[in-house]
Amino acid sequence: MSNSKKILATGDDFSLVKLFKYPCTVEKAKYREFTGHSSHVCKIRFSKFDKFLISVGGNDKCVFIWETDFAMEGAGNSKQDEDFNEKQDEKQDEANEFNDEEEEVKPKKKVAKKKVESEPEEA
Repeated sequence: MSNSKKILATGDDFSLVKLFKYPCTVEKAKYREFTGHSSHVCKIRFSKFDKFLISVGGNDKCVFIWETDFAMEGAGNSKQDEDFNEKQDEKQDEANEFNDEEEEVKPKKKVAKKKVESEPEEA
C-alpha cells in the first residue's frame, strides 16, 4: 500500500504490476496494469513519498523502479532523492564501463525505470 494510503499495488504470477484505488472492497475492481517483468513478481514496495514503486522479479532477476505521478507533497525535493538519483547514475556508468572492458561478461541483474502515468479509475 502506498504511504498516502490511496493506492494498493500488487505483483502477480503472470509478471504484472497492478494498481488499485484503496480501499479496494469489491470483487473485480478496476485497476491499471503495467508490464515489464518476464517472470513472476516477488516483492513490491513504494518509496517514502510514493514517488517510486519498486518491483522485484523472480526468475528474471530484475528490479524495476517505476516513477509515479501521484507522489506525496515534498517528494523529489529532498537532498536524499537527489543523492539516490546521483548514485543510481554512477552505478549505471560503472556498469557501462565494466561492460565496455569485458564485452563477454554481462550483469545478471537489470534495473529499469518506467513511468506510472496515473491512478486507476474509480470502481
